[in-house]
Amino acid sequence: MSRSISRAHAALAVLLASTLLALATLLCTAPAAQADEISALSQKIASSLVGESETLSQRISTALTDGIASAKREAFVDESRAGDFYFAQNGSGRCTITSVAMMVRRAAYLDDNPDWASIGRSSVSADGWTSAGVKWSFETSGYEIGIIDVDGTTESLRDLLEEHPEGIAAYDPNVPHAVLLTDYDEESGTFYCADPANYKAGSRIPLADSWNGECRGGSQSAVVSGISRAWIIRK
Repeated sequence: MSRSISRAHAALAVLLASTLLALATLLCTAPAAQADEISALSQKIASSLVGESETLSQRISTALTDGIASAKREAFVDESRAGDFYFAQNGSGRCTITSVAMMVRRAAYLDDNPDWASIGRSSVSADGWTSAGVKWSFETSGYEIGIIDVDGTTESLRDLLEEHPEGIAAYDPNVPHAVLLTDYDEESGTFYCADPANYKAGSRIPLADSWNGECRGGSQSAVVSGISRAWIIRK
């Protein structure tokens, strides 16, 4: 990809140089009456070509950024790497803080934090856990965590995941249980999650197969409608 980018920039440079050379030659040989007009035209073309070069550079930069982000997100669906990102809660009632911890670790991985693998239940619990449960707002590993009310619909959760590729710690208070909602498959219409429940933990699974799904009759739509709160990383 880098060779293609270099060739694209080189081609633009050659085009710009050759065009300006041609205009300069024309300017030197043109009658005085036409010189100002040719000069103005050369400035306009040069400005346009530079603008095109900048636009191409921006497009290339955006494509590279998107490509790198997409490649990093592939790690989240790689079963051989599930142990890097998904783990079990260490005690009853710890599903919420564990889901938040998985979320923060994924965010740190996406952000190229060299210490992402050291972020886990212990470090996040030290910042966000109290005898009453997860704090509604706290900071951990450089991220600001906050709780929000959620409209339990496919559209609202899908929008949240688009904004938060690291996932959201989705909570159904009537089960009660929290999971890390990780992604949505547009083709199949399936939500995926990492469930911290001990006998389901350690992998990315369909939301309908989570503990929430078992409690809601195995229906994804029922699980979605039961989600009314979520901890997110505030941007």
